[in-house]
Amino acid sequence: MQAQRIASLPPEEQAATLSKNGDTYLGRGLMLEAEREFQLALAANPNDAEAHAGLAEVRRRNGDDAQARAEAQASLKLRPSAAAWLTLARLDRAQHQFPAAREDVNHALQIEPGNSDARGLEQALAPAPAPSTTPQP
Repeated sequence: MQAQRIASLPPEEQAATLSKNGDTYLGRGLMLEAEREFQLALAANPNDAEAHAGLAEVRRRNGDDAQARAEAQASLKLRPSAAAWLTLARLDRAQHQFPAAREDVNHALQIEPGNSDARGLEQALAPAPAPSTTPQP
């Protein structure tokens, strides 16, 4: 019944609804279901930035870093989002590209200053304090 309702919507609304469903599945760790929803969203509207961002995160979690990066960049070209920037930050962090990861997080925070995932990643990426050069007694 829900599939029929979604199919009756204009393509942009179909994609938005399917992307929202994909985000729900992604949040619950259901990768196959999330991927299916994001793919359906892109079939309805290939220019849906949220679907590209969601698919990027699915790809990252499944270990397909090259496809994850490509999807995140496609999303950012369409409409910058914190989700896409955070996927890039996590990819850069995993590849030990810490300055790039910090820059990605900064972009995410410019879009969503209160994003808790971005704040957590920002703290995780903060440079370690320099060791004290003061001699200890």
